[in-house]
Amino acid sequence: MIEMTDLLASLSKNSSRFVEIKDGQFIALTQEFSRRLRELNRYSEPFSKGVRFHPLSVLALEGLLSEVGQLKSDRAWKEHMMHIENVQDIQPQLPPTLKAELRDYQRQGYNWLFRLSYWKFGACLADDMGLGKTVQALAMLLYHSLNGKCLVIAPTSVCSKLD
Repeated sequence: MIEMTDLLASLSKNSSRFVEIKDGQFIALTQEFSRRLRELNRYSEPFSKGVRFHPLSVLALEGLLSEVGQLKSDRAWKEHMMHIENVQDIQPQLPPTLKAELRDYQRQGYNWLFRLSYWKFGACLADDMGLGKTVQALAMLLYHSLNGKCLVIAPTSVCSKLD
């Protein structure tokens, strides 16, 4: 048996599909498995207890991890995965205090911001001028304001819209 940390470290050292597992002993990986492991390696970093993945990589890793083999993960990772999976079923409601109608694409933007917020991720909402980023952000702020105050840092040109 080879530890994932050792396997990923060996893959980083060379581009061959042959990986040294012990002194002078090699295994041959299929090209597909080698490709998937290299992809997995891009999302990982060595950790004292194994391999650590950034929480933002969870969606990209979901399929890869299941194909790699046996996976041991800590409670925090399992909870994070459940949190990610649970939000797919949530249909966020617009705050009742929002005094605006959102177009379909603005609603999609709001839903996206909601999911990222639910996962405790940051976000950058960017598109062409005039497509409603401000109203989407305001809807998100109104949602969060139900639990307390929110801080807005904005150029003076949009301050009139914040009243």
